[in-house]
Amino acid sequence: MNSNQFNRSNKVYTALLIATLSIIASGVYADNFFAVGDEDLMRSGSPENIIRNLDCNSAVMVELSIWSEVTLDGSTEGIPDSCNSYSCEEWDESGGEIIYELEVDQPIILHATLFSEPDLDLILLSDCDPDLCIGMASSEFSAEIDSGTYYLIVDGYLGESGAFSVTLETMPAYLLQEACDSATPIECSPIETIVDSNLFEQPNLIETADCNTFLERGGEQWFSVVLPDTATVEISLTQLFFDGAIWLFDDCGPDAECIAFADQGTIEEPEELTWKNETGSTTTVYIGIDSFMPIEDSFGGSFSLGITCEGIELPAIQSSWGAMKSRFR
Repeated sequence: MNSNQFNRSNKVYTALLIATLSIIASGVYADNFFAVGDEDLMRSGSPENIIRNLDCNSAVMVELSIWSEVTLDGSTEGIPDSCNSYSCEEWDESGGEIIYELEVDQPIILHATLFSEPDLDLILLSDCDPDLCIGMASSEFSAEIDSGTYYLIVDGYLGESGAFSVTLETMPAYLLQEACDSATPIECSPIETIVDSNLFEQPNLIETADCNTFLERGGEQWFSVVLPDTATVEISLTQLFFDGAIWLFDDCGPDAECIAFADQGTIEEPEELTWKNETGSTTTVYIGIDSFMPIEDSFGGSFSLGITCEGIELPAIQSSWGAMKSRFR
């Protein structure tokens, strides 16, 4: 049940943990909720006698906004079991539960990490009702949520109870303008452009959007391409030493749309992404190279990016009249 602490500025993971989590614990995605590491989690079914008398009157209020960082310490020892079943999963949550009322003032990405010796779980509800379950996680999740009131439950699997600590961290629920402002422009050409770079010490500006299949917790390098209408951009990510991913956005800010995403491989495996501009006009797209886990050193974060644009004509080669005459001498 223990999980490494997620930290927006400094994340430290061993190479073994990176390889292990990248292969078997990339996460479970359901709408805008990622239960990190639960892909192969084995849980028994619902309790024989279902109890759903959840009472949130004693919930501890927590106010969250962008870039909040809160640690909640508590214990379920001696707490009565008022709810042992939630609609998200058929897990037997027959331990006592601690309830937190989360007041969110604007759309955010909420990252919650549970540390506990006993086998406790996290449950996120859109209201104080077990049937209004957004998602459940054994130790860690990330969720994109709007402003409003939510309930975070710490419950005990198969009746377990004891001390715990929950870390809540938030970031904006959209691609920050910094990504577009820092993007390196790449000329759109049918001849492949190769860029060698790395992700070491890059800021983590996006983790989840409405297009991705895995939670991407590393920092990113951003690039921009001006793509004419009907042209196609082909992106390849190779020579990497991490579990890489490719984002494609049409802009930055609250109204930006994630138009494509690729994370098919695991550690050191190449990634490819293709997108055709069918917007009816020339558009600028922003390409983000990301990693499933944070990068520890410059070598480990190195990569080669290839960008090719199909449907683009090569510019005509300009030659002076003198140069033309010299060819016939």
